[in-house]
Parts: sequence; C-alpha cells; structure tokens
Amino acid sequence: MLRLFTLLIITFTSLYFSSCRKVCNYNMITIVVNVSGETLTDFYTIRDLSEDTIRFKSSFPFHSDTLYPILDDDYNDIIQFPETFRFIGEINDSIVINERYIIDSDGCHIDKLKGKKEIQL
Repeated sequence: MLRLFTLLIITFTSLYFSSCRKVCNYNMITIVVNVSGETLTDFYTIRDLSEDTIRFKSSFPFHSDTLYPILDDDYNDIIQFPETFRFIGEINDSIVINERYIIDSDGCHIDKLKGKKEIQL
C-alpha cells in the first residue's frame, strides 16, 4: 500500500511540474517595419536599457527595399520585462526614422506591444 501511495505521489508531482514548463516551438519571430517612400541606406535598433546597438547582417532573409527587421528571437533571452527599443533609419548618414517600440518576451518568443507597422517617408 505504501508503495502504491508513493508511486501516486511521484506521478502527480511529475505531472504538476511538467505542466508548468513552457513548451516552445521552433518558429523564429522577427519584428519588422515596412518603410515606404524612400530606401534607407542604413538601419539599426538601439536597446534603451543598455544603449546597445543591434545590427542585422545585410544577408538578413526578410530584408527588402521596404521591409526592415527591428528585433528577432535571438534577443528573447535578454528581455525579462517589456522594454523600449528604438528603430533608427538613415539616408546618407542623416537619421530620418527614430521610432520607439515596446517589446516583451514570453520566454519563447518576442512580442511587439507598441510601435508602428508602417512608416511613410
């Protein structure tokens, strides 16, 4: 009887703790902005909390003349609470976009809470 009781306790404890773990999928989330009117000659994102500059490689798969990445799931682990990031867009060394975004993480993926989807220059 004690053996059965112990087995039941272990089973329920295992089920309880396994249901608390977050199950992440393998999708890669990238927050982007669509910029129309002119083509940016440079772009980057600044994390306000640390003033770190985040640059994406020119070979970024979603980059086009109008679609620019702001942040992706590579930064999921560093975001512990909603944070402000700034997307900076330049044309010929002049800043033409300085847009704020509030971004959070659920532990698996980043999520844009506030910020524009489209910017018209």
